[in-house]
Amino acid sequence: MLKKVENDLVMLGNSNFKWQESVKYLGVILDRKLLFKEHIDRSIAIANGVTFSSFYCLFKKNNSLDSAEKVFLYKVYVRPILTYACQIFNNCAKTHLKKIQVFQNKILRLCYNTNWDDFISNETLHSRAELPLIRDFVDKLVNRFYNICQTHDNVLISSLAIYNNNLFTTRFKYRLPIAI
Repeated sequence: MLKKVENDLVMLGNSNFKWQESVKYLGVILDRKLLFKEHIDRSIAIANGVTFSSFYCLFKKNNSLDSAEKVFLYKVYVRPILTYACQIFNNCAKTHLKKIQVFQNKILRLCYNTNWDDFISNETLHSRAELPLIRDFVDKLVNRFYNICQTHDNVLISSLAIYNNNLFTTRFKYRLPIAI
């Protein structure tokens, strides 16, 4: 049983825990309201670091790699960082997923050696790269995850796998635990 105490402690059994704004669990940053803003911002920062520190020499304009190889590097090394645990943050606010999409657009511009003033649309870049939008890619991963869960041998896992993306069109209200 959870109990909220005046001095911001949560009691669970005989143990006290300090209430925190966010906590990192298995690489996912869970915040108090489950908005996943901090998790997505952190993922973008890590992907940015990987792209521009480790792989910048491969992505820059004067490199011998062609655009398809650069897109392949993005798919293999950078996109998994951005979409890690997307089954959990799938229903976050559209603005948070848009941040990931903007980052992907920047990487595609690097891959095809284009600038913002070259007047090439993001849709054109995505079609050249044969790369789906982040929203579509995340939906594909989430649907695959739940389809695998539904056919799982364990009854507990298969019973949890009922998923309908249309059910989550509204935001949930958050309330603090109430002292009993």
